[in-house]
Amino acid sequence: MADTRLLYDLLYNTFDEDVSDWVKEFPGSLKFGPDVVERFVEKHNLDFIVTGSRHPPNGYEFSVGRKLLALASAPRPWIQSAIMSIHQNRVCTLHVSPAAPNPLCSRQDGLVND
Repeated sequence: MADTRLLYDLLYNTFDEDVSDWVKEFPGSLKFGPDVVERFVEKHNLDFIVTGSRHPPNGYEFSVGRKLLALASAPRPWIQSAIMSIHQNRVCTLHVSPAAPNPLCSRQDGLVND
């Protein structure tokens, strides 16, 4: 049961490369550091962990020596989204979609519409 909780915490809490172990961010939320990722990947013999808790601008971002992959799964203004396909031979392919248009800006000049 403890591993189930840890899996939940890795998926839904915030990775911070400047944190060591686990740190309370605010009630009900935690930050975890690279050492947590390293231990979990090693213990469970995984290549890497995929999380959707961060929204990298280019749709995806690897960290912790490619052991943590953050995917932005929903397009947002100025942020691309990405999905990952895992093939039978364990090869992974990232598919990146363009960023969603910002409804507050026109496409021609980028200025806020009145």
